[in-house]
Amino acid sequence: SIRRDAALIVGADVRHERVLEVARAAAPAELEKIDLFDIYQGKNLAGRKSLAYAFTYRSKTGTLTDEAANGFQAKVNAALKAQLPAEIREG
Repeated sequence: SIRRDAALIVGADVRHERVLEVARAAAPAELEKIDLFDIYQGKNLAGRKSLAYAFTYRSKTGTLTDEAANGFQAKVNAALKAQLPAEIREG
């Protein structure tokens, strides 16, 4: 498996369930799981919050490459940016 992390800066009203919905709709079959591992709300994010996620990809048919996982994550990130909207910091 390959893990990609992303921190999303979203409006304070954006729910975790909505993030999962958008990510799963945009992701390929190789997306195995999404884990929320950090939530931050502070004065510097007035009206917004940071949600940090770990995306785990695994191929059922062969070895997954970093390039493929990066492409999968780019597609998910583009959907999150467009549909939530979100600012994304990848890690």
